[in-house]
Amino acid sequence: MDWSTLISSFILLTMAEIGDKTQLAVVTLSVRGSRRSVFLGALLAFILLDLIGVSIGGAVGNILPLAVVTFFSGSIFIAYGIYGLATAGRRSEVKAEGRNPPSLLYTFLTVTLMEMGDKTQLMTIALSAKYTELPMVFLGVAAAFTLITGVSVLAGKTVSKVIPRNYVDRFASMLFILFGVFILAQEFLTI
Repeated sequence: MDWSTLISSFILLTMAEIGDKTQLAVVTLSVRGSRRSVFLGALLAFILLDLIGVSIGGAVGNILPLAVVTFFSGSIFIAYGIYGLATAGRRSEVKAEGRNPPSLLYTFLTVTLMEMGDKTQLMTIALSAKYTELPMVFLGVAAAFTLITGVSVLAGKTVSKVIPRNYVDRFASMLFILFGVFILAQEFLTI
């Protein structure tokens, strides 16, 4: 058992994910949703994609064209941002009724679409190609995403306690729109 593989995978993925768009999305989602739903949804997405990256490596691009995933991901972010701006004033009523958007499923799908083909998934594939101990790569990568996701969720909840909810909702919605535009712009600029 080579612990250096686990440690290398953990350090590289932690460094790569800090400030990444997926981390910022988790912060933004945690401002609006329950910590548990956002944490579990994001973590499940990361684990699924880590398993895919470690297991089948470069074949991910053959399953679903990256351009389709990118377009769908960008569009979802823009739509969610527009919806958020349109409903920002009514969010307190929704929360009072016991609903707490975004849900675990929404977080899972959002993070999955954002992370698919992202630099950290490509790094996972590269680490899997480099090291022979795939379980250690997986454990290192999963530990990194667990740490980053936990910190991101706590950061989002801290922000929501300091800044009035109305401002947070509007800012988060605009951030989602910007993410979507950025994702789509990257796709069109690389064609």
